[in-house]
Order: sequence, then structure tokens, then C-alpha cells
Amino acid sequence: MKTKKIIEDISKAMVELMETDKGHWNSGLKDYISTGIPYNKFTGIRYVGLNTLILYLQSLKHGWKSQIHGTAKNWNDAGYKIKKGEKGTHIVFSKWVEKESKELTNDNGEPLIDSYWCMRNYVVFNAEQVDGYEIVKEKTETIPTPERMKNVEQYINNTKAKIIEGGNRAFYSPDLDIIKMPELSSYKGTDNSSALECYYSTRLHELAHWTGHKDRLNRTMGKRFGDNDYAYEELVAETSSAFLCGLLNISSEPRPDHARYLKSWIKGIKDNPKALYMAFTQASKVVKYLDGLQDKKEMVA
Repeated sequence: MKTKKIIEDISKAMVELMETDKGHWNSGLKDYISTGIPYNKFTGIRYVGLNTLILYLQSLKHGWKSQIHGTAKNWNDAGYKIKKGEKGTHIVFSKWVEKESKELTNDNGEPLIDSYWCMRNYVVFNAEQVDGYEIVKEKTETIPTPERMKNVEQYINNTKAKIIEGGNRAFYSPDLDIIKMPELSSYKGTDNSSALECYYSTRLHELAHWTGHKDRLNRTMGKRFGDNDYAYEELVAETSSAFLCGLLNISSEPRPDHARYLKSWIKGIKDNPKALYMAFTQASKVVKYLDGLQDKKEMVA
């Protein structure tokens, strides 16, 4: 299967999920990530970006609980066999390649550098599709809510982002490079999330915007509600928030304002299937950047 077809198929599936689940389209993704990031058992590589979404939707479709994957060759070389009739999942590998041009040179006669994205696809199989492999459920210790929230607070503090509380609206100002947050007392709990979780998930969403500043990841933020760049940045931030909430094990309700973005997100993905791939790639960069600011020794085990 060609990479273009994979991206088109997953984009179509995502649009259907958005149209069906509306503001809750990413709730399942948060729950999925909270059990761990899917990874290749044999290389130790964790699947990021769009591949996380691809494997999530496949797990949703087939009811897989395991996050363990591998290529057919990986499993066969280890002495296992793919179950009869099982079909693998196509994932995307991309890498930024730079190499010397064979034809073009600069004024000094030195070869110019050609730069481009190299995209390939691989087929992987979940551990539940393999005969003879015993899936051992890892024991996970449930961290009490106060400790989990302490972890989230520490995670945010480690970034040194400037956050000011007050007012009735949460937003990030690129010009001032500050995050504005309503006070905790203004947040209400829901059937699925405590007021504290709603508060922190909003802070994580705004923190994702904060990474887009020109001195950090330098994303085009958009100027006002309604323009394409603004809507795209919101998709990146909300996808990043889903990753972060999952990784930090907190539940959250969809932001009320995102119902307004859904229509433009759906249209944007339909018009350009690569938009979803790019958004999830950017979200992975957000998480990697924020993780790079952390002192893991401070986090509760």
C-alpha cells in the first residue's frame, strides 16, 4: 500500500470519528495513550505522530488491549507465527533527508544540499495477532489523584512557561509570551473529570500553544478565529493535549470552544489529507519538546 493511500484512509477514518463523536473524538485516544505508547517489541521504538492514531483506530476496531507490535519478519525471526487470516496494519515512517547535490554547486564550487522528506510504509502486527506469544499484563500501580496532580503541576512548572491566573478566559498570547488562565475555582467537575483535571487539561492545551513561539518550535499560529492557520494550530494543540493527558494519566472533557473548530478541521482534512499527518507530527514534536524540559527524578514513580 502506498504511503499516500495510507494517509488518505486514516484521514477519512478520522473525519468519520469527528463527525460521529463530535467534541469527544479524542477522548478514546487519551485513554489509549494512558495505558502506554504503542511500540515495536523487537526494536524498542515507540510509534509516534500519525502512527499512534493509526494503531489506536485499529485497536478500537479489533478490540486489542496490547500495545506490543512487530513486523512479520520480527515475529518470525523470534520463532512466532502470524495467526491465519490476520492482516497487518500499515504505518508510516518518515525522515528528513539531506544529501549533496550531484549537479548544483554554490559560488565556491561546493555541492548544494538537497533536503526532502523520505516517506515509506511498513506493515506491523499486534501481539494479539500472533500464535504462541504469551501477553503478560504489566502490573501498574495506580497513583492517587493528589500525587497525579502533583506530577502534572511539576511537569508544567519545569517548562518555566509564564502563567498568569485571572479573568474568565484561557489563552496563550504569542506577543506577550504568556499563558492566561482562569482561577481553579471557576472550573467545574463533570461525570468523567474532576474540576482539577479539567483545569490542568486546559493548562496543558495552552502549554502546547506556548511551544509554538518563534523561539521554540516556531509554528505559524494564525491571527484570529476563522483563519486556516488558527484552526490548524488549535488542532495541533488539542492533539498535543490528548497525548499529554494520556501520558500524565488525567481525564478531561472536550473544550467547549472546539465544537466551533470541528467544521473547519473536517473540511481542512477532507481538502488536504496530509493536514492530519502534519498535525499529529507537530503534536509529537510538542510532547518531545516538553519532555526535554523535564527532570524525571521529580516525577512520582
